Amino acid sequence: MGTVKEFVTTARVAVKAGMAGKPMPDGKYEVLTGEKYTVVVDGVKYHRIRALRRFERPFGLPPVEVGDLGGFVAVHRGYLGHEGSCWVADGAFSAGQVTGDAQVTGRAFVGVGSKVTGRSLVSDYAQVVDGAWVQDSLVSDFAQVVGVELNHSSSSVVSTMVFGYSRVAGRARVSGGAKVCRFSQVFGSAVVSGRVQVRDGGVVGGAVVLVSECEVVDLPGGVIDEPLNRWGCPTVVVNRVGDEPVRSVKRFSEPEHGCQLPVAGDGCPVTTFVDDERDAAVEYFNTLIAARKVLGKLRSGAPVAPLNLNLSNPHVVEADTVTGVIETLVNRELAGLVGFETECGKLLDEMNFGSSDKEAVDALMAREAAVPSRAHSRYYPLANDEVGAYSLGFFMGDLVRVETCDGVQFLQVISGGDGVVAVSNITDGSHCTLKIVSELDEDWYDDEEEHYDTYLHLVKPDGSDNRVYVDSFMVLPITHRGLVGEFESIREAQGELLKKFSDGIMERLVGFNETMRHRPDGFVVAITYSEQIELLEDINSLNCDAKRSGDIERLQTLEAQVRALVEGRLESVREAVYDLCGEVSEALVKVATLNAK
Repeated sequence: MGTVKEFVTTARVAVKAGMAGKPMPDGKYEVLTGEKYTVVVDGVKYHRIRALRRFERPFGLPPVEVGDLGGFVAVHRGYLGHEGSCWVADGAFSAGQVTGDAQVTGRAFVGVGSKVTGRSLVSDYAQVVDGAWVQDSLVSDFAQVVGVELNHSSSSVVSTMVFGYSRVAGRARVSGGAKVCRFSQVFGSAVVSGRVQVRDGGVVGGAVVLVSECEVVDLPGGVIDEPLNRWGCPTVVVNRVGDEPVRSVKRFSEPEHGCQLPVAGDGCPVTTFVDDERDAAVEYFNTLIAARKVLGKLRSGAPVAPLNLNLSNPHVVEADTVTGVIETLVNRELAGLVGFETECGKLLDEMNFGSSDKEAVDALMAREAAVPSRAHSRYYPLANDEVGAYSLGFFMGDLVRVETCDGVQFLQVISGGDGVVAVSNITDGSHCTLKIVSELDEDWYDDEEEHYDTYLHLVKPDGSDNRVYVDSFMVLPITHRGLVGEFESIREAQGELLKKFSDGIMERLVGFNETMRHRPDGFVVAITYSEQIELLEDINSLNCDAKRSGDIERLQTLEAQVRALVEGRLESVREAVYDLCGEVSEALVKVATLNAK
């Protein structure tokens, strides 16, 4: 009786064997098993695949059409996903797992136990073999991502991994459990192997061989790019058992190493840990990652020595520099907060519509209050056969403002019944009718449900039927006909003020865009671009609501709403900046403390 693992493995192979030559239900390809479409390499049988449906592919590759032949897949060893746009194309071979939106093209090869997933591209003559893993990255040319590292002391297996939008190209080789991640690159004839991690935009190129057999070597964001030396040999940096720990890339330029490695910037420290300090290494790397995340929240675009322009290298902060770095970063964030507070104050000052509008509104409403109250308040709802009773109706005597193709008109309700309302046109004295008209929406998403779009229409004495423009309809806050002209004058004046305020918002937005684009020296903002856009859009939304409102006191209402919005947003920004300053201080102190050890 075999082990459970052997049983599961046998069952998996049997299932895949049964699938050969048969398309999966709703699958996107079929496996061709004829002699013409079968190739045996090193005892592994590969079958060509053929597309069963059309699908698009990333990286600008042409779409796969129904009937297109793909590459070769070892169905007994590997797997090509039916979901996503993953595909093995051209003369590529795969005995590993290809899933997601991964593409294997050209004469590339994915070996047994290896995985290519996410938005990855393995092309040309590249190889991903011996259990290596590639996710959301590119492997091209003659590059190789190879193998696993067997840790004999713990009997654990560490996969070689390339992930996080990284690239391995040229004749480069990544192997032995090395990690290339987060926008990093290995190219040329470079070799990265063993307990090495190239991350956060790190670059290893040229003819550099970077190998660690004992200590964990971390290269975050540094650049090592050196051609063949004077003897035509690669530049080799080896970290062997028994060697004295190498503390920085600068050490590599010492005579006993026989090479000189240029490094981006003013030197990029490489922190190393001996084999029995794995826990310390994990703590250090986690601390650096946390510090990078915190520094990534800072809204400043200027460097603070010894940090780089993107503030992405917290590992360079030492005990003797951490206080100055924290003070500079915190002061700039607080300066940005003060600038934001000033801008909010200017915005609120610009919104001060003055006392003239309030005085005019108060005078109008005082005259309306002197008008005798209506003797009755009979209500007339609007309705029709399609939608029944509508959510709109009028009281006897209501003054209504509408706009049609004939312009703005003022109406007064005089009677109603049978779902319509009779009105008197104040402008020409004619008698008209307000009704609702419902139209069946042919494009409604639910075919089993009838949906009607309903509109307000004004029917004139001659029978002509004009649709009332959307958002132009309003019931006036007055009931005396003699006050209509005064109401419209106040409303027009308010419209000019609202337009001026809206133009000011757009000018402020354009100005902010220009500043963000040019970023003068020392430019700091305490609010991100998206937050600025959101704030101005929220204010503009309130402004648009005020434009459509029939409330004669709409300017006063708008001012109160905007003031509450800005003050609330300002308070949240203050709290976020103070919290961020505390996080920056805590994270960098932790890094400096570990560096001191």
